[in-house]
Amino acid sequence: MATLFQGCSVFSLINFGSSSSHYSKTADIEYGNLDRQRLDVYQPVAAKTSAPLVIFFYGGSWDSGSKKHYEFVATSLTRAGYVVVLPDYRLYPEVTFPDYMTDAAMATAWAINHIDEIGGDRQQIYLMGHSAGSQIAALLALDDRYLNTMNISKEQIHGLIGLSGP
Repeated sequence: MATLFQGCSVFSLINFGSSSSHYSKTADIEYGNLDRQRLDVYQPVAAKTSAPLVIFFYGGSWDSGSKKHYEFVATSLTRAGYVVVLPDYRLYPEVTFPDYMTDAAMATAWAINHIDEIGGDRQQIYLMGHSAGSQIAALLALDDRYLNTMNISKEQIHGLIGLSGP
């Protein structure tokens, strides 16, 4: 059995079980000019009107991770009727704090500025993160400095969901 799963990551196995029949995905949208400044948008196919928007930041100790590993989060949330934006961001040692916060603010601004195009509801914008991503989401939601640089107000964020935050 070990031979069967050799070379497979836990994320690959989790994502393998995610059905794509209930959502559409637009991948690798540029929110900036750098390689890791890309995001994926997941939209529920059954949405009749605008849907709540979740912007999800993955964890990885600020030095590892990829949006592709967290597709299972997006598929679960789209099944519940949410539009999901799943960005990549630059990592240590390429950058240090607060550079990944700049990327997160840019991705959030992109989502808010394109909310009508992606089917999101301006009155239901939520930031969510896991581990290091939880810290990123919390700083965006609670500290004006990051979103203000993108001409976005933290008052536009209606909730914060942190999973296993530092």
